[in-house]
Amino acid sequence: MGALEFALVSTQSLAPIFILTVIGYVLGLKKVDLKALASININLLTPALLFAKITDSLDRNTFLELWFIPVLYVLTGFPAIWWTQLVGGRAMRLPDGFLKVCGIAIYFTNVNNSIIPIIESLVYSPGAKFLKRSEDDTPEQIIKRGVGYLMMVCVASNLLRWSVGMGILKPKATEHRSAASVGEDADVSSSISDERTLLLSGVNTPVPKAQTAADTSLWTTLKKYYSPPVMGAAVGIAVLFVPPLHRALLTKGTFAYSFWYSTNLCSIACIPMTMVALGGQLALTRSQQPLAPIGGSTASIESGEEPGDIDLEVVTPRKQSQGTLLVILGRYVIVPPITCLAMLLAIKLAAGYFPLISSDPILFLTIAITSVTPPAVSLLTIAQNIGMYEDESAQLLFHSYVVGVVAMAAEISVFLWLTSTIF
Repeated sequence: MGALEFALVSTQSLAPIFILTVIGYVLGLKKVDLKALASININLLTPALLFAKITDSLDRNTFLELWFIPVLYVLTGFPAIWWTQLVGGRAMRLPDGFLKVCGIAIYFTNVNNSIIPIIESLVYSPGAKFLKRSEDDTPEQIIKRGVGYLMMVCVASNLLRWSVGMGILKPKATEHRSAASVGEDADVSSSISDERTLLLSGVNTPVPKAQTAADTSLWTTLKKYYSPPVMGAAVGIAVLFVPPLHRALLTKGTFAYSFWYSTNLCSIACIPMTMVALGGQLALTRSQQPLAPIGGSTASIESGEEPGDIDLEVVTPRKQSQGTLLVILGRYVIVPPITCLAMLLAIKLAAGYFPLISSDPILFLTIAITSVTPPAVSLLTIAQNIGMYEDESAQLLFHSYVVGVVAMAAEISVFLWLTSTIF
């Protein structure tokens, strides 16, 4: 399979994303609509997606056997953090909040919908015999194992994304909400002044000591990293360790299966809704005329008035371009070779602890491919739900996916060569 064929496969796997984004762009959704979509996505569709995928693709034995995949995912993410802080923080001097957005975009990848079609195309290609674990291995078995490995990456990515990632991006109690708190749309200027007055009036409001003490408690800290998607993933993992319940959920004709099937129906809508919201956010960004960016987003504030004690964090077009470059280089240039190097070291130095990684080529290839996928589209859902950096996240995702088609085609060719050489 040549580079042109890889480009075709990559384009086909990402085509639904672009189509749905265009639909969202044409619909011309308003800020309040996007906020509602984000709320539905986080509180219902994403938890359903994680629960359904985990229970359908994994079992207790597989989960325990593949424990090292989440560990590998976490460890290979540290260089991404270092890259973000060194280049984005010190060299580019990006605003702190926007720098966090870039870091999340680099660390967390789209492992939900773009990889399975690529794996299927690679396994069924004539020159992919080296992906067999044994002589009697079939393409269907290889794909099934690849999806299982992919789900373990998905579990690690989603648990971290919806806990640590979301917690990092959430504003602290002393920080101020973005322009979403000031007004939902530029055409509702009659309510902006009142809401801005409320925003400003709370800036210097003293916090009671009892409340301050409560905010520093362990439970409050943990709540910052809790979200419905985390609960959905946690419940899915718990079900794996109760085999009778797990079997009942996936056995057609049982009441438990009716529950699982309903959950799976909800999960199907998760990614399409996210992409429609991405298109709507891009359309909204182009239609806005920002006057005073607050917390990384834009608002229509009456001219001639100063925002008082509100800290302005302006993400200028130049900073936006620098952040986009930071994410593209980090996502497609820095992370993939580090991930492959980590797996090579595991094969050479610790094969006894990770027998699968040295015996199953599709495991090596699957993890390698996950390292070069574009940023997770849920970045925008998190931003819209929190009310910060919606425009910036949409721009980062759009440009990353455009570049991703070419980057994935080129690097998958390298991954295939590397896998065939090793195995």
